[in-house]
Amino acid sequence: MSAYLPDRRVEKRYDTRLDAKVLFKASPQATKFTVKSVGHGLTMVGATNNLSENGVGLVISARNIDRYLTSAEYTVWVELKLPTGPINFTVRAVRHERVAEGKTANKYFIAANIVEISETDKSSLSSYLRTLG
Repeated sequence: MSAYLPDRRVEKRYDTRLDAKVLFKASPQATKFTVKSVGHGLTMVGATNNLSENGVGLVISARNIDRYLTSAEYTVWVELKLPTGPINFTVRAVRHERVAEGKTANKYFIAANIVEISETDKSSLSSYLRTLG
């Protein structure tokens, strides 16, 4: 982190690798065309890079997902596979960048804030993070 850019994170992030599914669904702001084009959603797979009580860093295999991450027409749902079972939550991407890996594979790094999570899943997440710290 640069001396000129303060770390804005409130919660400690833990480096951890968990399998993740990222689902881009049409949001309430979506046009009829978007709703028709994504149907039940567009699912991508990847893994966490880091994780905290309020945020997640994800690396997912994708070619071009900029529009899904930056448009209000999409809601981003995440399913993480914790050792105790899967949890689900909604995120808002705060930063993303394409990560080139070889000549044929493309991946994206997505830094996101958790914006909606059930109490049960939040409790499971907190319990898991305590095992890391």
